[in-house]
Amino acid sequence: MANYLHGVETVHKGDVPKNVSEVKTSIIGIVGAPAAGWKEQIAADTPTVLTKQTDITKKFGSTATSGKLGSYLSKMYEQFTNQVPVVIVVPVGVETVSAASKNLDAGSNVITLAHTAVTVSKVEDSAGDTLTVTTDYVVTSETGEIEIKKSLPDTYKVTYTYTGGSEAVTEEVAPAPATITTGKTNIGAVAVTDPTGETTYTEDEDYTVDYATGIITLLKDIATAKKVAYQYADTVEDSDIIGSNDSTPRTGIYALLDSQTITGYTPKIIIAPGYSQKKAVADALLAVTNRLKARCYIDADMSDTDTVSKAVAARMNSSKAFGFHEKRLELLFPALKSGEETYPMSVAAAGVRARTDMDASKGYWWSISSQAIYGFDALSVPVEYSINNSGADSQLLNAAGIVTVKNVGGLKFCGNMNSSFDSNSSGGNTDHEIFEVTMTVGDVIEESIEYYSEQRIDQPITTPWIDGLVRDVSNFLITLAARGAIAGGRCWYDPAENAPTQLMAGHVTFSYDDAATPPADRITYQRSYNVEYLANLGK
Repeated sequence: MANYLHGVETVHKGDVPKNVSEVKTSIIGIVGAPAAGWKEQIAADTPTVLTKQTDITKKFGSTATSGKLGSYLSKMYEQFTNQVPVVIVVPVGVETVSAASKNLDAGSNVITLAHTAVTVSKVEDSAGDTLTVTTDYVVTSETGEIEIKKSLPDTYKVTYTYTGGSEAVTEEVAPAPATITTGKTNIGAVAVTDPTGETTYTEDEDYTVDYATGIITLLKDIATAKKVAYQYADTVEDSDIIGSNDSTPRTGIYALLDSQTITGYTPKIIIAPGYSQKKAVADALLAVTNRLKARCYIDADMSDTDTVSKAVAARMNSSKAFGFHEKRLELLFPALKSGEETYPMSVAAAGVRARTDMDASKGYWWSISSQAIYGFDALSVPVEYSINNSGADSQLLNAAGIVTVKNVGGLKFCGNMNSSFDSNSSGGNTDHEIFEVTMTVGDVIEESIEYYSEQRIDQPITTPWIDGLVRDVSNFLITLAARGAIAGGRCWYDPAENAPTQLMAGHVTFSYDDAATPPADRITYQRSYNVEYLANLGK
């Protein structure tokens, strides 16, 4: 017998509608080499989260060094306005040198006088205090060199006579700065301690670093040895960028596969600026992009594909990165200019793609074509643009499945097609997936429903369970249609597809359909000449 109640109660239903959450499409994955001057220790070949532009130099080095992560990330961040996406950075080619004793250069605390064969009568520091010979300094009379033994660098007044001179002279001199030469270039994450490792010195107060040359200049304690730890990345090969899928952990481009585990984020926009134009690198990018259901931007090889005709011809050359016919790869020509510097177009494409995906008034179903590019002022080679002349450069490139840039009220992308446009590929594309955006919508729907379904796994297969799943997935598709991502969609359960023996094995099948909204790639007006309008003249 139920508990007695004389009154009113509320009973909560167990099957509350559960939202299907969209996967995040704006997360960028970038692989490259750091520039000199990073402050924090870099975990090489490890996905690292970057969310603030101000952290670029601290984490990945100078933004002024062309061809390196710092400069690429800086230009990419110029594409964002209010919202900034999560950027997953995989720095490669970084080696770590643990703290080791480094002796100072032999002459680093030596003053060299203007004359030789000297007799020194007095040495004063900048405070006017007189130094004591042997205790504070030692003179080599023949060479005119004075070794200063005081612990702090200073300027000294030396009074002396010399052979051939008629009277004593006073010379104001200073020892050459004490330096440590690491022997490596393009260094970062420098740490300087005393020989015991107990005292840690402060940059700019106790020492300065020329990160490009790897030379450390000491400002204090010039007469003692130091221990120095640092990282360097002075030579990065294509093999470093590509990395390995077989190593543990994975390295290079393949390290992006571990991003979800390490950072909690899965990159959906993948680039390797400065390297993606090489076929071997592009092969690795394709492999990773396919596994992550992402999008990848491949740059033209401007060293030999430097004209429109060469770019189009490269589409037929399977030995080149532009020879791909894959739905997840978008090909970009030419490069972009900012002042005198040239940048791979993928840097801007990744930024604009993420910005568009996050835009509350747009979304991942909007093409980046006709979207503004910020921070660049020209193309590396001219590209003739026309909206109605099929023979224009921009039209020839787009017809070959290559995205370019037009200058219409500022630089904007031009082209909707991925590289599968001119030939269906082994990548499994269908005709509606020739557009980057329609392919992406399909990815989002599939993954969002799959991730949502995880909460339904292992539960009893009952009629309410079936009805709840159909309802939740259908509501998700209805929401996408209301936002303009798809023209419509629904989910249903078909008993004919679910035989009792299949259900007995715990296998249940649902069906759904959808239709992603394609971009307006071509608009046709049909014009006719209506002579009847002439009859109205003069009335």
